[in-house]
Amino acid sequence: MRLLRVLLFTALVSTSQAASAVCWIAATGPSFGAYDPLSPSPVDAAGNVQYLCTSPARVGISAGGSGTFASRTMQSGASSLAYNLYSDAARTQVWGDGTGGSGAPTVAAGLFQSVPIYGRIPAGQDVGTGSYSDSLVVTFTF
Repeated sequence: MRLLRVLLFTALVSTSQAASAVCWIAATGPSFGAYDPLSPSPVDAAGNVQYLCTSPARVGISAGGSGTFASRTMQSGASSLAYNLYSDAARTQVWGDGTGGSGAPTVAAGLFQSVPIYGRIPAGQDVGTGSYSDSLVVTFTF
């Protein structure tokens, strides 16, 4: 069993217009817990983006250290572990910035909201013991 978690989510706000939107944003990445490389099942976890915005916004999540949305990786020293983040519970729509086949959902303006981030580590990865992490940035674009 290996302890794995996605760490260091940072929330940013960018505007394409004059600063007309006011937002409060917090993001918590999925914490995957223990990973068993012999298990035939993937490991699923969820985090969330919490926000309060005066304008609707498109929410993007960076590719992280791997530099690609197709297959994000967490690192532990020289070892890497593939995972990905999704905007839907079925884990079919990769959550990125809207490029490279990824999606970036648009969220409504209004009162305090929470949008789930769905994570998955595919089964059958032969990785060493360690604490694996990746650093990601959540960006709101108006």
